Amino acid sequence: MKIKGLIVAFVFCINAVSLTQASQSTPTEQSVNAVKSLVSSYKKGDVKQGVNAAMDALVKKGVDLLRANGFKQDAQRFSRSWKAMGGASVLDLGDHQPLNQWMADYYEVLAQRFGENLLKQLHLDDVLTLNYSIPVVFKPNGNKKTNETWDATEYRKHFVPFSGVVSYWVSLGVCMYASAQTGNTQLSDKCSQIADLIRKGMIMYPAPKLSDWIYGKATNKHTTIYIYGSRVIQKKDLEFLNEVLEQYN
Repeated sequence: MKIKGLIVAFVFCINAVSLTQASQSTPTEQSVNAVKSLVSSYKKGDVKQGVNAAMDALVKKGVDLLRANGFKQDAQRFSRSWKAMGGASVLDLGDHQPLNQWMADYYEVLAQRFGENLLKQLHLDDVLTLNYSIPVVFKPNGNKKTNETWDATEYRKHFVPFSGVVSYWVSLGVCMYASAQTGNTQLSDKCSQIADLIRKGMIMYPAPKLSDWIYGKATNKHTTIYIYGSRVIQKKDLEFLNEVLEQYN
């Protein structure tokens, strides 16, 4: 999948910004707006927004890495099987066991070929994070098939890193595409730095509150709702996005 295809997925998954707004804003502003849209979706209890695009980006990056280093058979196998599964649209099915096994196999091959240290540097270890977090994050009420349940603390342990991964890949994809469109290759080189700051800010500030909010609404355990009221995310929780703008805009 080319980067143009990825950005279409990003925009449609999170309803980031209109084409008119996008043409009038910088790549950094578009990345920030995309993350704001993601936060808005989380506030509504919609945790699936942006995940498809993040998964497609992770698969593309890993497949490209395999192919570039001479592991063409591995690259072809995972590329074809991913497409055969319908890509990240499989996340809409509800039963994630097939996807979980595919992701586990995919990561294991990448780790064997390149080592876990390199995967961490390239953020391809995010495959593991999504693989272990999605079954919990998508089901705050618990898994009825396995009779597994989790409290707010356990849900938070999964949601916080999950939201960091999604916000990273969403902001990175939007920034890189927007930079390419404007011809600003210098900013394109900084897109990973922008995405890193956004990931750290998301994990540190809004994600814990959003996690408790989502869990409370889904389970009717409204402790968080009573604490924060309807304004679960306040202006100060998103100040890190203004810092990103100040530094890179």
